[in-house]
Amino acid sequence: MNIPSAKSALFVTSLLFLAATASPYASADVIIDIGRSGQRVESGALDLPGAPAGDDNGNYGPTLIGSGITLTINNLNALGNTVGGIDWRDKGDSTSTESLVWLGEDFVKNDAGIIRLTLSGIAAGTYNAFGYHLDSKFAQSEEIKVFVQTTPGGTSFSENGTPGNANFEGGNGGLNNLNTAGIDATRSSFQFVSNGLDPVVIIFDGTAATDKEVPLNGIQFAVIPEPSSALMVLLGLVGILAVRRRR
Repeated sequence: MNIPSAKSALFVTSLLFLAATASPYASADVIIDIGRSGQRVESGALDLPGAPAGDDNGNYGPTLIGSGITLTINNLNALGNTVGGIDWRDKGDSTSTESLVWLGEDFVKNDAGIIRLTLSGIAAGTYNAFGYHLDSKFAQSEEIKVFVQTTPGGTSFSENGTPGNANFEGGNGGLNNLNTAGIDATRSSFQFVSNGLDPVVIIFDGTAATDKEVPLNGIQFAVIPEPSSALMVLLGLVGILAVRRRR
């Protein structure tokens, strides 16, 4: 019986490891910068082709925005009823050079409290996610809850994660004083599950707050790694080397 050498076993296992960890989706965070057409786009983020060029009103999509992802933005609540309307706002270009600042410069909002995102083309998995909720000039909703589908592809929703908070007068210091920490302070955090087939629906809901105005600058999400076949491949290498030593 031929037992593979340690070098050949390591080479084969390395190839198997790369194959096992390969994914149709990037392992790095995905950031979607939500705002008007022509805006400055956060480094590494996807922008929105065909978005309004000025301060305008109206829903968006479904539109392919990149990385195989199709996005829809509208004002439907968890029951499918329209609530208020989607407005597009650009507060100008900040002089700050910190990360997330370009994301925080502009946004969509709904003064009545509902922003619904539908994402298609999301690979199967469980994802950690953030929503960013900043108006650099005015205080907005103090509690932006997040509702996601109870089951992938389902029509029922449940509250998930930690609400966002946009209740910062002057947007935590105003346009030219935007900074990473101030933008992070507004974010909602949540998880969602994709089955790789059905769209993922996320609803940002400020209707229970005193100030119902909900801004959304963008979202960020990344799949949670699973101890899957990659671990099994590495365990297989250990087994091969152990057998070789015994011989």
